[in-house]
Amino acid sequence: MKNWMYLTVALALIAGMSGCGGPEQATNDTVVKLEPAKAPESGRKPAEAAAGSAQEKVTPTVEKMTLKPKDTPVQAPSAEEAAGASTGPQPKITSPEPVFDFGEMDNTLKVEHDFILRNAGNATLKIDRVKTSCGCTVAKLAEKDRELEPGEETKISTVFVLRGRRGQQRKTITVSCNDPVNKQFKLELKGKAVAAIMMEPQFISFGKIQEDSPRSVPMKIYTQKKDLSFKIASVDSQALEGFQTELKVIQEGKSYELAITAPPDLAPGNHTGTIKLTTDNSQNPTLNVRVTAQVVGDFDISPSQINIRFVEEPERRTSQYIRVSAGRVKAFELTQAIAPIDSMEVEIQPRRANDYLIKLSNMPQNDELEGKELLLRTNLPDKPEIRVPFQVIKPRFRGPLPKPPQRLINRAIKRGAAQ
Repeated sequence: MKNWMYLTVALALIAGMSGCGGPEQATNDTVVKLEPAKAPESGRKPAEAAAGSAQEKVTPTVEKMTLKPKDTPVQAPSAEEAAGASTGPQPKITSPEPVFDFGEMDNTLKVEHDFILRNAGNATLKIDRVKTSCGCTVAKLAEKDRELEPGEETKISTVFVLRGRRGQQRKTITVSCNDPVNKQFKLELKGKAVAAIMMEPQFISFGKIQEDSPRSVPMKIYTQKKDLSFKIASVDSQALEGFQTELKVIQEGKSYELAITAPPDLAPGNHTGTIKLTTDNSQNPTLNVRVTAQVVGDFDISPSQINIRFVEEPERRTSQYIRVSAGRVKAFELTQAIAPIDSMEVEIQPRRANDYLIKLSNMPQNDELEGKELLLRTNLPDKPEIRVPFQVIKPRFRGPLPKPPQRLINRAIKRGAAQ
């Protein structure tokens, strides 16, 4: 009878849990664990034993168990809430106009603008440093205005020099302060620098030249200012030996076209130089056109010269790769690579047909390789060898470094103390 009593109590408990929403909603509830029934005692009658075996042969036992509630997402507090909850009153740096768009401006001028900073918090705002993203931009904050009480404001005076710049410009001023939410507050100057006389493109690149025929690249030179008229008096291309130039007038005083032609017999390698245009405009008396061209020889070798940085330590070694691919010769194989000194290691690594990487290892960083060449052998009878020169690059300055100015030393000490 006791077995029946225990079983009835257990079923009642299970039914109660189900009616309350199950164990997922409980935090501290009773769980029933069923175990096999024990064998009947020796004094038990056979009829009672038979009746017990005919029923469920389990004996319920009751255990206590803590059940976890169903997981629910918890939203993390915002930075403002976390700062306020942990430290109490805090400063808050703001600006009514953190981004200043100066629109289009002549690139002979400079942008001048005052940014307003305000403490919108309820504690003292301390400004540690004001830093610009470029040396062409200056930002000044009066020393007396480095601490702002709640509700107070100050200004940062900025100057952005546009001299020589063209196109879209974007400069950042970073204000370091004790606002726990915004310790690096950003201000920004943006706009477009427009030259009185425009050049499109701003420089000429021929890219890789692999054929022997001449190649010409045009450039437009013009003004968009209604009150400006100019003439190009002369074109000087002496810095680019062999290059030819031809100037055409598109609209007198307003627009011109300059065609620059690379000759067919340029030696393999990189060719760079500047073409100078003389104008009658007082603000732009000289216009400089930068020109670059890479003439590919029988093979395209990159880099065309192996540069090694010189160091004083005699045991220092370095490694690098060069690439040899098809140039004017479209099909070839590299059969051997020979280092100029025995201590070097050279490995040919094919990438695909007519394209190889050459791994150079254990190269000394002293004068040992100066003036020497890497020798590569090919399968071509008329072009059996490729030679790649080495050059050791030495620093211009030797000896101990000069002592920095005292003002820089004092500034570094002040920053260290502030940190």
